[in-house]
Amino acid sequence: MKRMTIAVICSVIALIACDAGADPAPSGWLIGGSAVTAGLKRDDNVVDDTSIGFKLFGQYKFNSWFGLEGAYCRSGAFASNATSADGDNFELVYQGFMFQGIGYVPLPWEEVEFFLKGGYFTFNVDSTINSSNSGTGSDNGVAIGTGFTVHITESVHFRTSVDWYDADKSDLASIELGLEYRF
Repeated sequence: MKRMTIAVICSVIALIACDAGADPAPSGWLIGGSAVTAGLKRDDNVVDDTSIGFKLFGQYKFNSWFGLEGAYCRSGAFASNATSADGDNFELVYQGFMFQGIGYVPLPWEEVEFFLKGGYFTFNVDSTINSSNSGTGSDNGVAIGTGFTVHITESVHFRTSVDWYDADKSDLASIELGLEYRF
């Protein structure tokens, strides 16, 4: 599955990069923030929960069709489905960084931008039992997503996207709603 995911990401980026006729005018920096709802389902079924978190991102858009983005993400607490035999409650919190290439697909409307993204994530996974820290692990791998922006003004845009993370021993996905500001 990882090889297929990496192959799809590389193919999409290669197709976008081959578009020699794209207009290079709208380049530059943008920053933003989003509220994120994420879902986590571990393979061992200990956790199957959703949470609310946030994402802060910065992007350099090289031209109208390609940019590179870095982001800091933090999920809310994902709770266990049931207490343990000892009555313990188990929670996980994911936080860390993502680095992605973003390909913008041309649309007939100037005020709407559709994008595909793919790259790498590295998250710390903090676990707690009965509200006491029980350790920190890590998870990293491929992240892919899609979304769109709607221009509210020339500099301020509404943004929504969906991301999927190739997390170890779990299914992790998120939906974000936020704003971005273009310089």
